[in-house]
Amino acid sequence: MERDFSLPELMKGISQKMILDFEEITRKIPSPLERGESREIIVRSFLKDCLPKRFGVNPGFVIDASGNVSKKMDVVIYDVTNAPVFKVIDEVKVFPVECVCAIAEVKSYLDKKEMKDAMGKIQSVKRLDKTNRGKSRTAMINSMSPSIEGPRMYWIASCDEYTLECVRFQLTTT
Repeated sequence: MERDFSLPELMKGISQKMILDFEEITRKIPSPLERGESREIIVRSFLKDCLPKRFGVNPGFVIDASGNVSKKMDVVIYDVTNAPVFKVIDEVKVFPVECVCAIAEVKSYLDKKEMKDAMGKIQSVKRLDKTNRGKSRTAMINSMSPSIEGPRMYWIASCDEYTLECVRFQLTTT
């Protein structure tokens, strides 16, 4: 007899396992700092298991082309196929803002002070220049036809705050 697949039940099970892991950390690790770092590892591990392999998940800093650097983020999700990752020492990494897909902060306890801290860190990434000083907002990547008279195919890459879109279009002459 087949059971129907239930996404809510699957997510509930994952959530319960994560809660059990968090509770075990609370029982076994006396230092609040170490407990928080252990919870960050659990969240990053979960994301690494769930996301497609083209995405990397690490803690670190985000930098723009002007050299502005974010505050340290608990979770940086980046495109491994297009991102040079600059390793400063061991686990300290710096990611170009153009390659960052998402960021997150992990909090063991959330009150007004912790919420302001998390929002400040997230804002430090949002303030970065994602356009390479205006040079990479939109760029023509390829022209498929050498003939000016005939139809031409273009690929345009456009970056906005968190996405990179590629659009293919055709110009025709009359």
